[in-house]
Amino acid sequence: MKLPDLDPSGGPLEIRETLIEYDGPQVFVARNVANAVFVAIHGPDTDGVDTWLFVRVSPNRLGQLKNSSITLREIATRYARGPAAIVNYIGRYPTFQFIEVDLIPEKMLPHYDSYLGDSTDAKLPMQYAESDLIGSYDPLDEHEELPLPMEMDLWEFDPRTINYLKSRMTPLNVVAKRRGRLVADIVFSAGEARSDFPVPELGKILINMQKVLDSLGIGPGLATPKGRPSAALKRRTRLDAIATFPSSFGLRVEAHEGSLVEGASSEIAFSRFIDLLSSVADQQALQNAFVEHSTETKLYFGEVIKEIAKAGSSIRISTGSVHQDHVSHTAVPADAVANLAEQIAFINEQNEHTVIFEGRLKAVSLKTKFFLIENDDDSKSGRIYEELLPRISGAEINAWYRAQIKEKTILHELTGEVAIKSLLVSLEKLAPAS
Repeated sequence: MKLPDLDPSGGPLEIRETLIEYDGPQVFVARNVANAVFVAIHGPDTDGVDTWLFVRVSPNRLGQLKNSSITLREIATRYARGPAAIVNYIGRYPTFQFIEVDLIPEKMLPHYDSYLGDSTDAKLPMQYAESDLIGSYDPLDEHEELPLPMEMDLWEFDPRTINYLKSRMTPLNVVAKRRGRLVADIVFSAGEARSDFPVPELGKILINMQKVLDSLGIGPGLATPKGRPSAALKRRTRLDAIATFPSSFGLRVEAHEGSLVEGASSEIAFSRFIDLLSSVADQQALQNAFVEHSTETKLYFGEVIKEIAKAGSSIRISTGSVHQDHVSHTAVPADAVANLAEQIAFINEQNEHTVIFEGRLKAVSLKTKFFLIENDDDSKSGRIYEELLPRISGAEINAWYRAQIKEKTILHELTGEVAIKSLLVSLEKLAPAS
């Protein structure tokens, strides 16, 4: 019989094992080259139509079915991975439709006590073939019994072994609860041919990502008088890199401090970062997401996205939290990253504003086009507008002036730190106080 194409990305299904046979297969196991495992259960004939129920399962659950630890009904409902498929044969070729497991008609389901029984060798301990070891494994099945991951150099393993080890990874939300803090996996170029990443771009991405989180985590009492992240906040939002995945370049990060209390700075900051990353849909969505964030946040986030775009990479972030029972996923493909970088660059170009400043003129250089003006509380310095140069040549040093200055916040190319770029556009001398 020709099997339905239920997993196009993994290739066609083939019958690998018949579990119950009576005048032909009644229950069988099918796999494809990607080792997706399906259990097929023969349903009742309906008006001459041969009907089957296909459910995708993990190799671990298949083993439990074969040793009679769980029933056929349980594997078709409780332990199915994703929706089931009802497959109809009229003649040789199948047609099918996907259906949620809780909507499967009762007539398609086995009885509640339908164990495989002694008709198979399932009573024997489960023996995994090499193909099983490379295949899909549902880590949610038995994550409570999984050991904490060992530290090892994965680069020395065969790629198939790495894929198997990844498939056995403990879910991030479970890791987060064990560690008592936020844990996230950041993967670049996931599923793409390249698995390397330029070191300069990677360094800039990580440095600026940390600065974005510091800025996003600012709350009451967590900022300096100038509105910058305080040292206490930086301790709370700091990330530690703890592992890497060589076959699709990425790394695992976790909050440096624990987050047993809901609303921890690290979780708030990372959640806001994910929200920004998810606003890739259009420029208006990005502008709306940026409304409540500082200029520094916009600049650092823009730098992160710019460097990912320069590397031609996609990005996928999976996050586990102490206070969540699920793993959150966010993915942005390479072309969307490039588009996002352009949108952020456009927005960041608009951050210029004008200030009026009164103070004593302390320095003017027509050659270097430099000025310095200060009062008892603050000082301003920068470049002089080209058209203002002829009118400023006779300016009196130490006299009081009212200056109109255009300011723009930028990231300094060499240091990567936020700086204010000032341009003096007008200068008006003030009368001495009487």
